[in-house]
This record gives sequence, structure tokens and C-alpha cells, in this order.
Amino acid sequence: VASHNSKSINISRSGLCLLSYEKLKEKSFVDLEIELPRFSKSVTLRGQVIWTKELRSQDNQGRRLFYIGFKFYKINPKSEAMLLTHLNSIKSGSIQT
Repeated sequence: VASHNSKSINISRSGLCLLSYEKLKEKSFVDLEIELPRFSKSVTLRGQVIWTKELRSQDNQGRRLFYIGFKFYKINPKSEAMLLTHLNSIKSGSIQT
């Protein structure tokens, strides 16, 4: 998140869940950059933190991990088209998750 690498756990048209080392404040707004398979450019958008949950386990270096749920707040039409193309590819089975 915010210049940190995070892993997407799931993604939909309206939001996503990330696994991150950084705990974010609920209701805060974050600029996100999402890399999608088959696209040379990243999707950029603004999201709002809806919830956070600390995992009971830590990574292999002892760092705390958090799930963070985002609601997409502001996305430009080009990024939205890329995201929808990606989601449709997942649905059709042409991209393995």
C-alpha cells in the first residue's frame, strides 16, 4: 500500500482485499496502483479503507500481517475498463488466479 508491495487476496468491480505489512486507519483514503496480468500499464485509483484485520500468524521474518478491505472510490474510465477486462478474463477462465 502507499509505495509498499502488497498482495491482492481478492478483487471485484467495487473493491479489493489486500494482504499488507502496514495497518491502515479505517475510513482513510489511499491512492492504489494495481498491476494486472496482460496489461503493460497499472490500474490507478483511489480507495477507501473499509476494514482491517490483523492475522494471528506472522510472516517468516516475524512481521505482523494485515488484511485490508478497500472500497474503490475514484477510478478513471481507462483504469475501470482495464479492471473489468481483467475480471471478465478471470470469470471466463482465461486467467488463472
